[in-house]
Amino acid sequence: DVLIVNGQIVDGEELCAIQGDINGDQNLNVLDVVLTVNNVLCLDGGDCYDFCADMNQDSILNVLDVVLLVNAVLNN
Repeated sequence: DVLIVNGQIVDGEELCAIQGDINGDQNLNVLDVVLTVNNVLCLDGGDCYDFCADMNQDSILNVLDVVLLVNAVLNN
């Protein structure tokens, strides 16, 4: 199966093993927070949307996603 999320084609089998695990290391930690902040700021000017970073699944990366991820890291 193939799924299109925010204009990106993603594999339908496993979109994200752990929501918020941006680097795919199976852990929620400060590295994921840093990568999420970078995506929210979108400093490289490209397409910065990352399905795994979209913590509330609203197809928008913003500070709310960062707050939700920080809470998840602290509660993990």
